[in-house]
Amino acid sequence: MKIISTTLFIVLLCASAAHGQVPYCQGLYGAQPCPIQVAPGYGPNVADIYRAGAWAANAGTRGAMETQQLLAAGAEVARQKALAQAAIALAQQQAELVRAQAEAVRLQNQQLQQSLQRQASALQEQSQKQNAELEAAQAEEQRREAALQERWLNKLAIAYIAHPDWDEVANSPQAGQMAIHPFLETAIKEMENGPDVLYYIVKHPEAYHKLEALTVFQGIGEVYRISDNLTAGK
Repeated sequence: MKIISTTLFIVLLCASAAHGQVPYCQGLYGAQPCPIQVAPGYGPNVADIYRAGAWAANAGTRGAMETQQLLAAGAEVARQKALAQAAIALAQQQAELVRAQAEAVRLQNQQLQQSLQRQASALQEQSQKQNAELEAAQAEEQRREAALQERWLNKLAIAYIAHPDWDEVANSPQAGQMAIHPFLETAIKEMENGPDVLYYIVKHPEAYHKLEALTVFQGIGEVYRISDNLTAGK
């Protein structure tokens, strides 16, 4: 009978501990079972021992939950840190890409500017060369015309002596009405007997009118025919 009562007491005590009816004291780490009281000459009773075991079980459960929470929080911190590092790396890559693109644009603009400068220099050199060639050609033309004019004046002096009526023919009304094309005039001046050809044309109006009816190139051929005839004494 005494054994049954003791067993029943332990069962009831366990039940009350399981329902949170075990007295707790405030300790350094929160609520915990009050210290087991041991009477002098006696060992700890069963209720105190179970109460301590129940607290240890509950504390272990809370510790496991707290550990899981800490692990989950740590994992979340690690995940957030990884995301932040990935974002920083992406931002650095994008910044490097922007710098590379800016450098490429700078180099392209520099090359374009250098190309334009080379083209401008080449055009300037070409323009200077063309101007120099034009000036040389103009100087040569002026020299040639001056030499032609000088030879023409010398040949006129000889023709003036060869034709005593030169002044009369040159100052005649029909001579004042005649206008020879510049190309024909140049061709006549270049002939050795050019003054004789001019004298013939002025003195023979029909020859002048024939030249008027011809084209410039035909007219040049006609004055050379007159020159050849005069040379041959015709």
